[in-house]
Amino acid sequence: MIALIFESCTTSTQQYLDGLTDPREMWTLLGEKLNSLALRAGHMSTLRQFSRACPVPGKPIAEYVSTLLYFRDQLSGTEEPITESALISHLLMTLPASFDTFSDILLGQRTVDELIVEIKETEDTLNTCQADYRSTNTSRTLTNPKA
Repeated sequence: MIALIFESCTTSTQQYLDGLTDPREMWTLLGEKLNSLALRAGHMSTLRQFSRACPVPGKPIAEYVSTLLYFRDQLSGTEEPITESALISHLLMTLPASFDTFSDILLGQRTVDELIVEIKETEDTLNTCQADYRSTNTSRTLTNPKA
């Protein structure tokens, strides 16, 4: 049985089994080693997705923030967690240009939660300003077609 287990493994996996003589021990060790490798690969994939994440034009910034928080939550308690400073830095670096005028306010936030609240309020302000501009522009066009 031991030889069968050993021979069914790849050369790189066989190294984990050197010196073991109990089949249960062999299976347990293989499970631990290979599951942790798969888990590590999953963590790297999540980190890569986090690094590449950016807001989708036309979608609420809250959706983007939720995606980043999801990645952070997926990696919390792992060897490679997304730190608060990494999350803040990534979020600030990837915000749309329309947030540039609010950058001083956003940079002053100390926690992710404070930053998220401020970003959502900023988005609401930007949306209100755009709605007011469209409303004013439409009114001018209706009252003075040449304007």
